[in-house]
Amino acid sequence: MAKTQQSSPFKNFKKKLFELLKGDKQIWIIYISLTIFSFLLIFSSTSMLAYKFQSGNTFYYLFRHTGFAIVGFALALFISQMSYKRLFNFSNLLLLISIGLLFFTFIFGTETNGAKRWMSIPFTSFTFQPSDIAKCTLVIYVAKIMAIHQADDEDIKKGFQISLFGILPICFLIFPSNLSTAIMVGLVATAMLIIAKVKIKHLLITFAIVAVAGCLVIGFLTLTGRHNRLSTWEKRIETYFNSNDTIITQSNHQSVQAKIAVGRGGTFGVGIGNSNQKNILPHPYSDFIYAIIIEEYGLAVGILVIILYLWLLYRCMIIAKNQTRTFPAYLAIGLSLNIIIQAFANMMVSVNLIPVTGQPLPFVSMGGTSTLITSASLGIIINISRYADSDKNTEKEVVEEEDKNDNIEDIADYPFLVG
Repeated sequence: MAKTQQSSPFKNFKKKLFELLKGDKQIWIIYISLTIFSFLLIFSSTSMLAYKFQSGNTFYYLFRHTGFAIVGFALALFISQMSYKRLFNFSNLLLLISIGLLFFTFIFGTETNGAKRWMSIPFTSFTFQPSDIAKCTLVIYVAKIMAIHQADDEDIKKGFQISLFGILPICFLIFPSNLSTAIMVGLVATAMLIIAKVKIKHLLITFAIVAVAGCLVIGFLTLTGRHNRLSTWEKRIETYFNSNDTIITQSNHQSVQAKIAVGRGGTFGVGIGNSNQKNILPHPYSDFIYAIIIEEYGLAVGILVIILYLWLLYRCMIIAKNQTRTFPAYLAIGLSLNIIIQAFANMMVSVNLIPVTGQPLPFVSMGGTSTLITSASLGIIINISRYADSDKNTEKEVVEEEDKNDNIEDIADYPFLVG
């Protein structure tokens, strides 16, 4: 009897929790696990920094990160219970807003290290990166356009051409200040187009045109005095291919210190909070946080983190596969690739597999805009999972009924069914 009374509250809590966290439960587990892990890492990597610059308050950056993480979780939870179908109708508007924000930032943005990536929110001390928003809205736009144009090869070609009206402006506006992000946006868009059956020859022709346009942009940057970004890119690439790790210079300082962190970590790490490189590496709480993970927790946990991101990608692919409509399928694939490519870019920089890019580790690195946008993206993916057709799945019937009650148009009326 006592056991029944003790287990009953736990069962009720578990039931309420599962009712709250609707959609793919495995994705929720991955998201929450990475977020909780981030608290340990952020405190470890920022405590000395906070002590020095925040009047001895070693918890300052942890509290700041926790605030964004809580808002991000609430955002993911809220969006996961809304209908992704609303995005279909607002995709063009969202894209135009993103392009407008990027253009404004390119002209009037806050400049840091010669790059205008940040936009200040009026009457506040907060800033955000419009490129993070643009990555998400572009995926929504491309998913919609390619979903509509699937009738035949000619229709797919037309969809590809229309998609370029979103892809090219976004990439070229991001390119001058953030080359790595522009490349990742292009990779995600290209992957979505290939999945949408766009012919490779059309993509190759476009790449050739983009390459020529890129040279023109570089010339423009030189003429307008923004060539410092060009020198930064050149130094990073040159350092990557020609670096001599036995001599630490200003050019190879970051990559060498990251290698030292990885080497010190070994298999099981030096212990929580015992990292030395966090006091030497620039941005150990964001760009090089994976190096700190390996140093403190070891290669074993570093591999586990990789597995979590691969598991997330696998679940998203399953969700896309189980859709009967192309729009949610393309949307789930695109948003998941945004997260996964960024994650692997961060990790590959830390182990010196690619040149330094300055990409945060999703759900783990300290950040504002990135944390909120990746959380929102995951919320959309989780919402899509609720519509998946699978055996004994009553969730689809529930959300379809919710859509009818909210007078949301059923996008099944559009001619883009899979198969």
